[in-house]
Amino acid sequence: IDTDPQLGKFIRFEAQANNPEALKSLLREQYQNRIPHTQGDFQLHIAALHDRRIETEARRIVENVKGVGEPDSPEKPHCAVELSPYFVPLATDKDMERLFSMLPYKSLSFSTLEGRHGIYALINKNEKNKEMKKSRPSVRAQLQTEKSPKVPKRTAKSKHHEMEV
Repeated sequence: IDTDPQLGKFIRFEAQANNPEALKSLLREQYQNRIPHTQGDFQLHIAALHDRRIETEARRIVENVKGVGEPDSPEKPHCAVELSPYFVPLATDKDMERLFSMLPYKSLSFSTLEGRHGIYALINKNEKNKEMKKSRPSVRAQLQTEKSPKVPKRTAKSKHHEMEV
């Protein structure tokens, strides 16, 4: 398949410009017109990705719980949804606590099930139609955005009363 009886073996494909000078000038012009990317705060970016990963897992659990027809845990009073095998190895205890607090279920517990691999979120069958909790904005972020420019304080009047004689 990769050999032609008349031409032999296909090694590579190379495109050559009809006018190399025109190509160089066009590439130089495009390079000069590029907008340089602004430098961002890497730690903020990583934190945002981390928060989004936890929120995505919470949304996935809520959607999967709604999709469960009948309770599927071995004891049958609970709905069981497996936590993502991609989320669990990366999650710290603090991440699991945040995930726990994001989910709207009062009967929520994380556990392993006999005969199954992975960690499962167990929810009482009566709570399976609850919606995702609305995330409240961070107080720290609100304070940082609402900082108004500081008005300089008036200097206190001095109490240097000079007496004239």
